Amino acid sequence: MASSNFSYDNSSEFQPIDKDFVNGIKTRQYVNFWIDTFATLFALIVIIWKSPLEMRTYKWFLLNIVVWSYLMDVNLTVLYVPLSLFPAPIMCILGLADHIENLFYANYSVMFLLIELLGACGAAIVCALYYRYRSVMGQPMDIFHKRSVILGIALFHFANGLPCLIALIYASDQSVPHIHKYLQETFPTAPDLSWLKCGALVGSALSTKIFVALCVTEILLYVLIIAGGSVYVFICFKRLLTKSSEKIRSLERQLIIALFIQATIPFITLVCPYVFMAMSVLFRIKNVVYITSILLEISSLHAFLNVLTMFLTVKAYRDVIKNFILRRKDNRLEGYERNSSDVVQVQMKTLY
Repeated sequence: MASSNFSYDNSSEFQPIDKDFVNGIKTRQYVNFWIDTFATLFALIVIIWKSPLEMRTYKWFLLNIVVWSYLMDVNLTVLYVPLSLFPAPIMCILGLADHIENLFYANYSVMFLLIELLGACGAAIVCALYYRYRSVMGQPMDIFHKRSVILGIALFHFANGLPCLIALIYASDQSVPHIHKYLQETFPTAPDLSWLKCGALVGSALSTKIFVALCVTEILLYVLIIAGGSVYVFICFKRLLTKSSEKIRSLERQLIIALFIQATIPFITLVCPYVFMAMSVLFRIKNVVYITSILLEISSLHAFLNVLTMFLTVKAYRDVIKNFILRRKDNRLEGYERNSSDVVQVQMKTLY
């Protein structure tokens, strides 16, 4: 990292950014990392060993969602740790990728991971939704008996973000070569961030517009597929599972609701903040640095919120937590009673 000696202009368009503000973002993102880590580890244990037998293969689809969500948050909280300078179309790196000497590779490595992991998270949700549809229709998939299914799922996870990645590589030719000179010329009142690794694309370039258009298109397709698919699966559930046992119907209903909420979490925590950032650049909204920083910190809790949704909506997983808490409480009471009994015995011996 370059020297941290800097000054800023407290203008009406940009809020001040100093070293304490930057360190605060790093600290909060590292806290988010540990929250995501503990929640994910607990979820992995519960999904693998405590899932009901009726879930069969679907627990591995849940596991898939949890793992990809966690990897995306690792990128946001450890590798990238983004700092936005909106309304200027500039993002800076505060995470471990800051140690990459080459500015180009530093910026596009974290962006590559962000796009690929976002695509994989979306693919994991779509695959789980398709399994729920097959399950409701009475044709659940057993992915471990067909290598072609496993290969198809893996390719889908990789290819989901591929169009945006190709557009990003094409747009990289139009990246701003001298970011700080560009900042001084285009946004003369912006704070001096020459001590940070920052990157920006030329907004007027055709390649940048293609990149943005592809990202928006993928987001809209994701929303349409998930929203429409969830409604269709729920309608099929109402029609086709009337003859199933109450236990199966209840579990199917819980898993469909959980999946729908899990699908909306990336939209709320990731898409909405980035849409707001894009709007702030497009309309040059002033003094949004602090707001965008808060939104980015909330978005890095995606894995934790995903796990929380799963435990709140699926009764089998709620029971695991309930039994764990009650068992600890019973152990404490048993220990207290044992200690009390020992004290009484000692008192009785002293009397005799």
